[in-house]
Amino acid sequence: MPYHRVDRWGGRLAEPLAAGPSSVTTEELDPPAIVRRDRQIPASDDRLAAPKDGTWRSLFAPVRAPAPPSLITRHSSLLLLFFLLLSSCTRLGDLIPRPLPDVVKIGLSAPFEGTYRYIGYDAIYAARLAVREINEGGGIDGWRLELVAYDDRGEEAVAEQVATSLVVDSDVIVVIGHYLPRTSSTAGAIYAEGGLPHLVIGESHLTAGFAWHLTPSSPQVVDAKEAAGADLAVPPYAAVGTGIVVGTETVTPYPRPQDLAGTQDWTASYKAMGPHVPEPGPYALPTYEAVYIVAETLSTLLGEGDRPNREMLGDAMGRATRDGWLGLVEWAEDHYWASMPFYHYRWTDDGFQLVGTVP
Repeated sequence: MPYHRVDRWGGRLAEPLAAGPSSVTTEELDPPAIVRRDRQIPASDDRLAAPKDGTWRSLFAPVRAPAPPSLITRHSSLLLLFFLLLSSCTRLGDLIPRPLPDVVKIGLSAPFEGTYRYIGYDAIYAARLAVREINEGGGIDGWRLELVAYDDRGEEAVAEQVATSLVVDSDVIVVIGHYLPRTSSTAGAIYAEGGLPHLVIGESHLTAGFAWHLTPSSPQVVDAKEAAGADLAVPPYAAVGTGIVVGTETVTPYPRPQDLAGTQDWTASYKAMGPHVPEPGPYALPTYEAVYIVAETLSTLLGEGDRPNREMLGDAMGRATRDGWLGLVEWAEDHYWASMPFYHYRWTDDGFQLVGTVP
């Protein structure tokens, strides 16, 4: 049976002694340590008597090993734990996992790195803002939007890979992008083959049936240039800071949000999408409007038990309309934005300044 030495306060010392009571020398055991303890032992107790050989006998307390818990005790502990957990729940339904909401995926592809990364910044924050607003408003007949964003780097080879990935993902029912003519054309051919609707932002020359252009047609561009007496702004006009002569005038279909009346709250919400979000640029509002065009079109299609799909959306997109920050969106027969407004800008010492709109 193991034994333990008792300390001066009546507690058991940590180290057990291998055998029964044994003796230690006076250098190893201080006699007062035995005497000053919580409980009193009669002075006549022979355990405190100094033996004739000049050593002190240590005080030992036999310790029995605890018995293992019985099977009943273990089951009782488990039952107690279960009832404690049950009582902490307001109702039994709290213990049952809730089903995940139904999700509709919207693809977004833009250059997030490289020369044109400012386009991607405009696009991602604007799309996220629109998705958040729609989901917080209850979604689309119980369906929630999910944004799937890809960086095409503004390169045709990467855009081809991105388009293939989006076509393969059957949950993606529409794509917004690619913002540059070369990437939009390359990816657009893949979307057309895969039957994936494509909302095109930025200049492009796509003629596929499932491509819808949030851009003006060529005749509209000619008319706007003649009306303003200015050339059409190249896509990166807002990022160009050098090499432009003061007094240069341009027209563009994509204004800076801060140049439109009443956008202060929208701009604040946009900048609240992250810790270091820059001012929204010219591609922010068309991307934002594109997400809402998809959501509002789907809301007119979905009935009880209907599941959104590419074919459903593609067939209905031609009838889609939206009156938003950029005016009334309606599609012409060639799938371009009919009567898209233009904005007349002039380059000054302080940068591009809005002159007015071109009817």
